[in-house]
Amino acid sequence: MNTNDINCSQCCQKRIFKVIFNFISVVLIPVLLAVFTVILTLQQESIAKINRNVDLRIATEQHQQNLALAIDEQRNAQLVAYMREVSDLLLANNFSLSKQILKSIVQPKTLAALRQLDETRKSYLLRFLHESQLLSTLNPPFLSLFGANLSHIHIGTPGESTNMRYTSLKSASLDNALFTSVSFGYSDFSYARLRGASFHAISFDHASLYCAQLQNTSFDACSIYNADFSCVNMIGATIAENQVIFI
Repeated sequence: MNTNDINCSQCCQKRIFKVIFNFISVVLIPVLLAVFTVILTLQQESIAKINRNVDLRIATEQHQQNLALAIDEQRNAQLVAYMREVSDLLLANNFSLSKQILKSIVQPKTLAALRQLDETRKSYLLRFLHESQLLSTLNPPFLSLFGANLSHIHIGTPGESTNMRYTSLKSASLDNALFTSVSFGYSDFSYARLRGASFHAISFDHASLYCAQLQNTSFDACSIYNADFSCVNMIGATIAENQVIFI
């Protein structure tokens, strides 16, 4: 190959490189920049969407927490107001309420309060009524809980005895309630609904469960002496023979 051919070849290569370079400069780089811009924009939009979703979730959770707190405070206020009103009635009547006051004032207030309270506060309310002797069968007239919804309440603490003797829970609804280490001696559960309730280490001496609904009720380590189980529905209930003495 002579010198002229070499120079011609080099010249052609330079022109090719120049065309390629011009192509890259004029076409490819702008295309790459455009693609990069699109990708960057999509990534930013995706990040912005994720941030919006996170902010929305946080705001929703905060709203739910605020709502739950507001409901909790409202229930506290309702329970306190109920206790105050009943206490005022007791004080005004020298701790002896007539049958008319119990039926016309206390019972409607009690049923209304129970409809608004959660299970924990229903338990507090029931203990308040017991401790105020408004449910005591020893002090007639006593408050009737007919139609009261006390389902899912928890009364009592393991290893700590709770005295609720002579308590009338006649015709109350106590489905899925849990009672632990409570003495219900001489108490009245007649016509009560106790489906799925659990009694753990409970004393039922001389208690009445006449015509109570005890389907799937559990009697665990309970002491049942001379209690009235007449006409009860005990389908699915669990009770050991050695727990019962002369039913």
